[in-house]
Amino acid sequence: MKVNKKMVHFKKFFSNFLYFIFYSLFFYLFIVSVISHLKKDLKFNLKYLKFVHCYVGSGSMEPTIKTEDWVIIKYISEEDKKNLKADKTEGDIVVYKDNDTKPPIIHRVIENDEVSNEITTQGDANLLPDQPIKYDRVIGKYVFRIPKSIAKIIFISSFLFFLFLTALFLFQTFSVKKKINNNK
Repeated sequence: MKVNKKMVHFKKFFSNFLYFIFYSLFFYLFIVSVISHLKKDLKFNLKYLKFVHCYVGSGSMEPTIKTEDWVIIKYISEEDKKNLKADKTEGDIVVYKDNDTKPPIIHRVIENDEVSNEITTQGDANLLPDQPIKYDRVIGKYVFRIPKSIAKIIFISSFLFFLFLTALFLFQTFSVKKKINNNK
């Protein structure tokens, strides 16, 4: 009998622990989603989230990255910017802001001047390099791309998954409230 009570107690504790983790993660993802939609500043979001996705609006990086693909970019520190690999075909790919009014640009690093803290980039499909930019304009580093066909599936399924989680959360909340009311 004592073993069963301990096992029941352990299962209940473990179940509550998993619910806590699940709802904490759900709450975190919800907050992150709201913040990233309200504050559409990639640099800010990368600083706190470390990885974000963004939409590619031009063909300057084709065939490596195509128009309408999504790219996953990661946060890079000032020290990491000094270590960016520079090469016309194998250089690191970065996302940077040319100025505050234009959308971010994603191009390959072809020169890295650690003395002046500047990089020169060029799109794979472009004939000429861009003007050098300061390190502080670099937002993040390319990790991988998600083709537009898969990105659409991910978007639709994540929206449906979010609706499912919301329904589950509401169901659980009302179930717990009903149990509390029945125990009174």
